Amino acid sequence: MIKSTLRIRLADALDAEAIADIYAPSVAASAISFEAEPPSAEDMRQRIEETTATYPWLVCECDGVVAGYAYATRHRVRAAYQWCVETSVYVHPDFRHGGIARGLYTSLFAILAAQGFVNAYAGITLPNARSVALHEKLGFLPLAVYRGIGFKAGEWHDVGKAAERRAASAGLGRAVVGRSVVDSHRRSLAEEFQLNEAPSTQYEHERSVTVTRQLGAERAAHIGSDKQVHGVGEQRAEGAVERHVRARRRRARILVHDDVRDAGMVPSRVLNDSQ
Repeated sequence: MIKSTLRIRLADALDAEAIADIYAPSVAASAISFEAEPPSAEDMRQRIEETTATYPWLVCECDGVVAGYAYATRHRVRAAYQWCVETSVYVHPDFRHGGIARGLYTSLFAILAAQGFVNAYAGITLPNARSVALHEKLGFLPLAVYRGIGFKAGEWHDVGKAAERRAASAGLGRAVVGRSVVDSHRRSLAEEFQLNEAPSTQYEHERSVTVTRQLGAERAAHIGSDKQVHGVGEQRAEGAVERHVRARRRRARILVHDDVRDAGMVPSRVLNDSQ
């Protein structure tokens, strides 16, 4: 039996075409990626160059062929998030089930720990049993499920958010995530994301109410603009839109609280609207 030679290394611009080919099916044929069009090799080259200026981007070669890749990128723009990253891993279909994704992620986390990053987050379009199992094996813990957050190919899709925390002072070891965020005795990642459960009827009802309110606010704004043209003032329309925005913010807080409570989590704080 001939053994394949595997090598994990830093990606460079010459890998752009191979990486684009691996990534394309996740865009064109599924909701794994929320992008609408697969990026070209030139687009991917630019992404690699921009990302590797700060974060690691790795490829795994199997007998000289790029079989998969993993990278980290900025979690959010504001300065306080600078020690957090988002991570992704993709493997060519011909090379799956060979431990490549796990090897890429393990190497990626080692580099991130050496750089001093503390938290790594991953978003998984649900259902995706393979990805959930991989992240669970690597120590990711469930944070939340964003119901109906993405619309692609005529359907609304849920995204499960998971976190893996590493303390900079702990070297390559994983630190325990605070109990205010997750409980280490809770259900597994797969159970938490409830892979086979469709969005609830209550959620669909809430979404229809939101759409109805949004259309009502837009109609109010339109009527207000007409009245303004006729010299009747715009305060009434502005007030309707402001009330609509406030109502959506209140509703968002309620839904987030309910989702967190249903998942068995206790939120440590309520995010401000600006976050």
